[in-house]
Amino acid sequence: MDMRRGVRIFIAGILLLTVLACRISFGGSENKEDAETKNLKLQLTVQALQMTQAASANNQAQSAPAQPPAQQVPAQQAAAQPQPKPQTQKDTDDDEDKDDDEEEDETPCNSSKYVSETIKDGTVFDAGENFEKSWTLRNAGDCDWNEDYEFVFEEGDRMGGEKSIKVNTVIEPNETITFKVHLTAPDDPGDYTGVWRLKSDDGEKLGKYWVKIHVGGAPAGPFAVTSVTFSTAAQPIHIDCPDNVKVTAKITTSGAGTVTYKWTDCEGGSSNGSITFDSAGTKSVSHNVNIGWSDPAHWASLYIDNPNHQDFGTKYIDVICNP
Repeated sequence: MDMRRGVRIFIAGILLLTVLACRISFGGSENKEDAETKNLKLQLTVQALQMTQAASANNQAQSAPAQPPAQQVPAQQAAAQPQPKPQTQKDTDDDEDKDDDEEEDETPCNSSKYVSETIKDGTVFDAGENFEKSWTLRNAGDCDWNEDYEFVFEEGDRMGGEKSIKVNTVIEPNETITFKVHLTAPDDPGDYTGVWRLKSDDGEKLGKYWVKIHVGGAPAGPFAVTSVTFSTAAQPIHIDCPDNVKVTAKITTSGAGTVTYKWTDCEGGSSNGSITFDSAGTKSVSHNVNIGWSDPAHWASLYIDNPNHQDFGTKYIDVICNP
């Protein structure tokens, strides 16, 4: 309604301006007015027309629906509002890891796990000695072990053990079974290893298990002096001073070889020597200490130069000089 009224007023103003312009141009108006009066009326008419147009524009603005102002959220409230967490590479990797874990958690049909055994690796046996080795295994798969599963010799030194042992009953998942092989230590000294393996009814190979022994005494190690013990005559030792007191050392070695040594004593005396061993064993060497007065703190020491490069201790001597 307001817009139509404004249009009508605007048209009327245009017509009025047209009439006035004609009258000014031709000078044929019915009222004889001078030029200044006409110009004044024209200006007033233009001002009225401008005011009419302004009023019409104002009415249009008021009639348009008002736009609601943008809602302002306080800064503290905006900070408190939870924001969606963007997906990161770590999130993706975690999801992939979960999928991998689910796949890894799948239990295979055939799987064996070691539980216990007898005869530890490196056990020493005499040549020709009989012994029994056993392994206890757990069914760690999803399938039963039936009577067609076998514990079979695979490689190494069989030492007279069984070539194969049948599973004599059904072993369900998480149940255990013990396999025993009866063995004989070989006649020749040395280290021996035999390997057995569990196989499924369709020939699939499961766990590998072994026996390791040594035949012929303790395995030979590097040549060395393993101990030295000292001895003298019963103490206190009575002598006619000055005189010599003999100190003896028993040297034990781990095998064949030559030992070189050096004695020293409280009187400044010393002596060097060597002794050869054909095999592991014990041999004795001696040193004389020249003593000139009574004293319970006399001593003699032995140093092994080869192979140990080691001081093996001191022997104290309690000496009493006869009057």
